[in-house]
Formats: sequence, structure tokens, C-alpha cells
Amino acid sequence: QSVDWKLSEHWRLNGGIGYERKLLSKAYDVTYGPSLPVSQIDLDTYAFPNAATDDAIANNHKRVHERSIYLLSHHKLAHNDDYNHALHLGFRHDDQTSYGSNTVLRAGYTLSFGHWHMKLLYGEAFEEPPARLLYGGWQGAGSDPDLKPQEGETFEAVIEHVKPKLTWRINTYWIHYQSIFRSISGGAINSGRGKVTGTDISISAKVNPRWADEIQLTSYLSYLHSQEQADDNSLWWTSGDAASVAWSNQFLLEFNDHWTVSLNHQWYRNRDTVVSNPIREVPGYSIYNLHLNYHFENSNALLSLGIKNLFDKVYFHPGVRAANSGNSPGMFDNNGQWIGSGGFYNSLMPQPGREFFLTFAWQY
Repeated sequence: QSVDWKLSEHWRLNGGIGYERKLLSKAYDVTYGPSLPVSQIDLDTYAFPNAATDDAIANNHKRVHERSIYLLSHHKLAHNDDYNHALHLGFRHDDQTSYGSNTVLRAGYTLSFGHWHMKLLYGEAFEEPPARLLYGGWQGAGSDPDLKPQEGETFEAVIEHVKPKLTWRINTYWIHYQSIFRSISGGAINSGRGKVTGTDISISAKVNPRWADEIQLTSYLSYLHSQEQADDNSLWWTSGDAASVAWSNQFLLEFNDHWTVSLNHQWYRNRDTVVSNPIREVPGYSIYNLHLNYHFENSNALLSLGIKNLFDKVYFHPGVRAANSGNSPGMFDNNGQWIGSGGFYNSLMPQPGREFFLTFAWQY
């Protein structure tokens, strides 16, 4: 239940309470059929296991109660047509059967004068352990029902200059987190900490040529540096899978009230992978997307033709989770023994080639 109180022209409060009750399953109840090479599997004759009718694992359910309360205040310190600034303060408290209590804070200061806008923000958060790490352990990856939430805090500073024809923005942030979830042999633990430093820069410009209604150019540059530490005595290493530099651009041409054309460009730098991935680096890539739109007169209907990955670029994303399969296909050795991949999760995720889309949308 949420409530919004307007106390005065300068004070405003948002608050709420919540309650949730869950009945959750713990460990996976998995039954396998015969292990056969792919070439010998016939879906018509394969001996699939019988579907489970009842949970065969004793004490495999957990009843969870979650209670929460939050409050956020907005205070206008000054406000007029040319100058205003405000202070925002808040907290949230959660109590959960398994993880106990967590309280997080939030604070912000905003300042606007003329075409300039500035923000200073601070926030705290926690992340609950996923069910896989709590109860879903197996031979290849452990779990622990006593895991605690992962905690983090964020500092952010924003400066923006807005005019009708030109807008630019710089956003810098620092993230610190601790009690990281880690799956280990035979279990799972909270261990280590991490830090992220990033800066986003964007600029948008508009021009009005004689032969078209408007041309809009937008460019967005992002820098990210992420590190983790296994424990207080270990060295810091660069976190994997995230590109340290990314750049995107968009060219939007509005011919008239009916026709628009947009060309989008995305570029990502080479990405280092997580330590469990045998492919240590995923190459960067650059792709283009093109859209042609027609807006029907006197209606909310839109017809759009889109081409994603315009030049049919072959590229990959890093694999998920451990990403430990490698890129060598399975094979039989000289003794007829099947040798599969290095793990259960793909090291590389191939992305679609050129795609065509024809879309009709109507709002009513």
C-alpha cells in the first residue's frame, strides 16, 4: 500500500508498507533419462522418465514472510522561474524470514537555473540470493541456504545543459558492493567486494533544413571500469563481460508529418571475459540498424520497415554464468569415449545476422 502526502507547496512525502507470503520449493527434483550420444537419440523410442506427481524430497518447502516499509521526502528549498533547488531524503526497511532485516538510505540534491541542471545522488541497495545458490546445488555447483544479501551503494553526479537545438549531458557514477555471491565446490559463500567507475556523455542536436521538417543527431559515449576482489587479502582484478567503452549514434530524419527515417549505429570495444571462460576475450563489433516509418494521416496508426544488423555483421556476446564450455565441438576419442564440452554454459553467444521487420501499430 502506497500513499502520497502533499503537506505544503514545499513539502511532499511518499510512503508505503508491504507484506508478502511465499511457499517456495528448495532443491531441484530432477529425473534423467538414459545418457546417450546425440547421434543415437530417437525421440520416438527414447526412454523419457515419468513425470513427477509429488515432491519426493522430504522437507523441500520453505514458507517465507516479507515485510517492508519506506518513506521518501521532497523539500523545495527555493523555487521560481529562473532558479530552484530541492532536497530528497528517504529510507526503506525490509524484514525477511531467511535473511533478517535490511535498511537502506537514499538522498539527493537537485539544482536548476536557466538552461543548467545539476544532480547529486546517493543510494543504497541489497540483492537477495537467487534460489539456485540457496537450494539448487548439485555436483557441479554448490549452494547454501544461509547466504545473506549482497549489499551496495551508489554515488552519482549529473550536469546537463538544455537548449531547444542543442542538449548535452555528463553523468558520472561510483558503485561499491560487498558480500558478493560466489558458488564454490560443495557450497556457496558471501565473499569479496567490487567497485565500478563509469561516465556517460551524450549530446543531441537538431537542425531544420528547407527540404525536411527536422534532422536530429544524437551521440552517446559510455566508459566503464569494473573491478572485484575475492577477499580483503587478495588482489583486485577486472570484472569480465562488460565492454569498457561503448558508443552509439542515431541519425533521425523527419521529412514531413508522414515519413521518417532513422539510422542507428552501435560500437562496442573488445570485452574481457570472466575467469572461468576459456575464451579470454570477445572481439568488439560495430552494427547498423535502419528504420523507415510512415505515420497515417488523422490516425494513430504507424507502418514501419526495419532492418537490424544492416550489413550482416558476424559478432558474439560473452556467455552467461560460468561460460565454461569452450568452443571445441564434442568428439569420440580413439577408445570410443565421448568427450564433450568443458562445461554446461556456452562461452560465446552468437547474435542474429541481418533481420527484416515489417510492423503495423495502432493506438486507440
